[in-house]
Amino acid sequence: MQGEIVALVHSHPGGLPWLSEADRRLQIKSALPWWLVSRGDIHKFRCVPHLTGRRFEHGVTDCYTLFRDAYHLAGTEMPDFHREDDWWRNGQNLYLDNMEGTGFYRVPLSSAQAGDILLCCFGASVPNHAAIYCGNGELLHHLPEQLSKRERYSEKWQRRTHSVWRHRHWHASAFTGIYNDLAAASACM
Repeated sequence: MQGEIVALVHSHPGGLPWLSEADRRLQIKSALPWWLVSRGDIHKFRCVPHLTGRRFEHGVTDCYTLFRDAYHLAGTEMPDFHREDDWWRNGQNLYLDNMEGTGFYRVPLSSAQAGDILLCCFGASVPNHAAIYCGNGELLHHLPEQLSKRERYSEKWQRRTHSVWRHRHWHASAFTGIYNDLAAASACM
């Protein structure tokens, strides 16, 4: 009997419902969706590229794609919104118009925790850039004409920060899914 392999299924008995660092390295090599059975639940993970080192292409691999894929690895699905380049110059406000509708609420910058979303104004009067706060004064983001990366949440980025948002179902341990990918990517370099 022959067939096509469409996913890899494995379990973390009594473990966390996120792919481990080793899982992410192997998932990238396999290029397959991975299904993880943990505590009686099945968690499905698309094979997304590592969160760091991505080339920028607006609407394909941009700051929102990074936000969406990071949250996917943390167990929260986000819609794939269609967006034209320079939408912020055409009277649109895509982040603020969609944050609450996708389960986010605003929190003070002083309460930011790993996994929160930083909305920034990058050469615009409305928030047109999203970054994931990693804790310890670091953020993960993807700028035009650059590879996606982690960097210090410096005064430059603090000045550009419009607001901080947290998903209503977020819990601190979910950042493990994001962290495991960051560790897997750095081990591959």
